[in-house]
Amino acid sequence: MLSKEELLQRVGDLVKKLGIGLVGLATDPKRLDEATDKVWSLAPFWLRPVGKERLRGIIYQLSERIPRSTPPADSTTDNRPAEARLQAIEEALRRMFGDDFGTRKSLRGYDAQTDVSCGRLQKECDDLEPLLNDSDNLVRLLLAEAQLSGMWQKLQGSQGNQRTAIACYERALSLSGKSPELRAMTLLRFSRFSEEADKDIGGGRDKAKELAAAACAAAPAGTLLQAQCAEHFQRLDKKRWFF
Repeated sequence: MLSKEELLQRVGDLVKKLGIGLVGLATDPKRLDEATDKVWSLAPFWLRPVGKERLRGIIYQLSERIPRSTPPADSTTDNRPAEARLQAIEEALRRMFGDDFGTRKSLRGYDAQTDVSCGRLQKECDDLEPLLNDSDNLVRLLLAEAQLSGMWQKLQGSQGNQRTAIACYERALSLSGKSPELRAMTLLRFSRFSEEADKDIGGGRDKAKELAAAACAAAPAGTLLQAQCAEHFQRLDKKRWFF
């Protein structure tokens, strides 16, 4: 199987040979569709297994890589306080994924724009981590990265990212000992991920229930978070599992 960079290089060469201009394609859906149709109609045998939708995503990403005459706002130095940047990451993830924390293979299908947006958010997470001195904010960042990795589908799929999500949850748990609320939230989200991701990655029913029980035990008594953890555990207990 070709790597992502090999796919980008080969498709880029094919697009160039066909005389298709990449400038502005990422912001013009009609031109992007026309370019995809043209390349797909002449696709060599090595490109057929990729599929037309992923081909569209590759062309989109090639267009996104072309330097712009005016740098986008998110490429300039970000002088906002670290807390504000962390909140912006969390809000962006809520808009993109809501309360979903894991995705099964091809459940959502590949979307090039989401792929590119996820890449930008991951870069922002990487840039922000060294600036966070407070352990609670670092746990929040790790939870954001875990959701991002759990939901991110690249050209090559999602399983590698989901293993990264597990590492983020485990690291967040190791840092959340002083905050029962953050520990319970981490366990709750980890349980949701285990429920929603492929069983061979997330652990499925047994892992989800184990984490949910731990979340119930960790949540402060009488809080909304405790009620949410208990509701989640009860739902898992009653759920009909197909694996």
